[in-house]
Amino acid sequence: MAGGSCLSKPVEERVAVAVVALFLATRFEARGLVLPVALLGTLAVILVAIAVWGFQKIAGIPVGDHPIWIETGALLAAVAIFLRFRTPILVFPVAVTLWLTGMELATMLVAADVGPGDPEAQSVRRWFSVASGLVILALAFWADLRSRSARDHAFWLYLAGLGAFWGGLTAMDSSALAGKLVYVAVNCGLVLVGAALVQRVFTIFGAVGVAIGLAAIGDRFLRDSWLFPVALTFIGLGVVGFGLWWSRNEARLSTRLQAHLPPGLRAAIASRREAARELAP
Repeated sequence: MAGGSCLSKPVEERVAVAVVALFLATRFEARGLVLPVALLGTLAVILVAIAVWGFQKIAGIPVGDHPIWIETGALLAAVAIFLRFRTPILVFPVAVTLWLTGMELATMLVAADVGPGDPEAQSVRRWFSVASGLVILALAFWADLRSRSARDHAFWLYLAGLGAFWGGLTAMDSSALAGKLVYVAVNCGLVLVGAALVQRVFTIFGAVGVAIGLAAIGDRFLRDSWLFPVALTFIGLGVVGFGLWWSRNEARLSTRLQAHLPPGLRAAIASRREAARELAP
């Protein structure tokens, strides 16, 4: 009993700190300070996850290889905190915890008889990450299309969706040349999507992915050749050159690509840019 009391003390401390964080968030909200509200809300989500882990220990419930209750508690906390404060940044922890919870459920259902380090479980996680990332990106696209507010909720959904999609795709690491070329092509597509939607997070993920893909191709076919360090040098210079070219031509390329988008989406992008321009100092 004494051991349980000692164990419950850190849990009580985490809950108390989470309550204090939410109280401070309400005070900052009253003053119109968005960033502190977002940081304190995210901190509260993390503390709730730690508190759930502590409660599991006290109750004697094994956490095991699939911490589904921890992630579910964090997801419910993230949703509740977002609904309370409605700060765009708080969309991000909601999307991330939803992705993690779904990935655990998928692993438990499809690869329940193997450990988390088993290749089958890892494959399930990667494919689920890609699929859930596409779903989150579709949700972000829908939010972007409907939004007429200066608050860019879609950006944080785009960031979470890209993290899930791009991370799962990158972790697959196909050894075949065709797989690597497809990976490079997908990342080139992300760069173009970023230009069309005026969301640079796509461009960043895509550019990094292209560099990784080209380096992987070079490592696969030139590993034992003196040309390999030369190829890596040219890839690095190419990334730098692309960055310079992009900074000079991004606006013109975005205008050309947007001409092929539906009128409603073009209007939504223009509205978002106008709102952001009005908020700029």
